[in-house]
Amino acid sequence: MTPTRASLSVLSVACVVVLASCHARSGKSCTLDTDCAEGALCWLYTGTCETPCTQTSDCALGLLCMCEPDRECPEVTDDTPLDDLQGGACRPPPFVDATVDDGPTDTGLDPDTTVPPDTVEVLDTVTDTTDLDCGSDGSPDVLPDGGCAMPSTFPSPTLIKTMLRIGTDGNPGAGLDLDDDPATCSPQPDPLVPDAECSAGIENAMWGLGLLANDYLTTDVEAGSLNVLVELPGWDDDGCVFTMNFYKGTRVPADPPACPAGGEPCDYEIFADSFDASCMANSTIPGAVVSGTHLSAGPSVQPYLFTLVVVGLDLVIPVHEARFEGELTPGAVGPAALSGIIGGWIVHDELMAVFEAILPGEYPFPGKDAVIQLVEDLYLNDIIVNDRDMDGDTVMDAASVGVIIEAVPATIVGIDS
Repeated sequence: MTPTRASLSVLSVACVVVLASCHARSGKSCTLDTDCAEGALCWLYTGTCETPCTQTSDCALGLLCMCEPDRECPEVTDDTPLDDLQGGACRPPPFVDATVDDGPTDTGLDPDTTVPPDTVEVLDTVTDTTDLDCGSDGSPDVLPDGGCAMPSTFPSPTLIKTMLRIGTDGNPGAGLDLDDDPATCSPQPDPLVPDAECSAGIENAMWGLGLLANDYLTTDVEAGSLNVLVELPGWDDDGCVFTMNFYKGTRVPADPPACPAGGEPCDYEIFADSFDASCMANSTIPGAVVSGTHLSAGPSVQPYLFTLVVVGLDLVIPVHEARFEGELTPGAVGPAALSGIIGGWIVHDELMAVFEAILPGEYPFPGKDAVIQLVEDLYLNDIIVNDRDMDGDTVMDAASVGVIIEAVPATIVGIDS
């Protein structure tokens, strides 16, 4: 998890200046120790600021003083309390996920027992955490063998996208001002492409891809065959930072496919491949902040993975420097509704590589070569225009995109593996 933590360092340091008042709060969202008030540490498995403990008596009744596997914690024995500087976090007693059987729990009492180096070490006992869901925080945990123990619960507010499409021009409501310059926008008006125009600094040069995608996206979302969920771990509506995670999943039960309007949130299982090798969400936009009813997030350091359907093909497209701007309707816990735009940059070569990687037999009529040429023609005819040089070689190689979404509450009940 360390690389992900480091990749968020610039964002986190910026938030220290802007949101200093947030750092005094124990239990609030964080990604780095510097996000927290002096004397508190950021515990990655819960993503919250916690005051270090040195022994279980420092904790409330029923909690134990524990180290996290990611930290260089000293070995804990009856005679060696936790180091004052590194400290520990007060946590509920660990439990073993019943879905994975890795043998009996180590008690630390048998001198011949070898304790795995990644275990959570607790005063008076040493527990094997091979399949421990640390804190039930909605993120899977890294196992000693490098695998992931999937979470048993997802307590964070979650929404399901009920509308998903690419903006059809470069005007407000179809994209974002990605370069923060109101004097520039895209696509520029072209007499050969009368529908392409822009204003107010909005960038959405990828609008033409919507000609091949939007009808399919609308059909699949409404039919329930494309379910994209938005999880908000660390949710906070008073100006502190949290994260937006995006997953694909399946409705539980699958029939009927549509959820009743205004009814109780429907249940979904998310696909196991929604997480990377470090057990973190594959598709995420960090730095989310609520101000009144406005929610903004990003830009992301690592690519946001955009779920797209083009001429019936299911695609996952990297979007660089992704950000979100939208409006929410407050609910009891999290938003009662969310609408807004995800903006970013799609690199031409990365987009075409996704098409090339699909086997010919999976393509609809008129076949792989014809569909790929259809997409390339959008570029050749300036229906898609690269408006960003991503690699610094002075050649425009990426196009801006605006993805419009609407979402309502949902519940993640597990993993569909």
